[in-house]
Amino acid sequence: MQETFGEELRGHFISSATAICVEKAPKSSAIPSDTVQQICSCASEKTADQISIDDMSKLIGGEVGGELKTKIKQSAVECAKEMIGGTASAPSSKK
Repeated sequence: MQETFGEELRGHFISSATAICVEKAPKSSAIPSDTVQQICSCASEKTADQISIDDMSKLIGGEVGGELKTKIKQSAVECAKEMIGGTASAPSSKK
């Protein structure tokens, strides 16, 4: 039961975080909108892999602490480098 809840929450987190990311992306950016969508989706998935279920609940509820902000930024930067750098494949697991 806990595992199912965790997967449902993870899926909700990824879809919510991706939508918020796309909405907040600069509209005047030189990056095509489909690339922005890919970067946001990638960053949401990477963030979901790095945080706990409790952290996901907090983020969905709008609570973003300093450590969570750092993890989100790191994920976004990694994904942007992968997508814009031409290595847009499956997200790597480099740490």
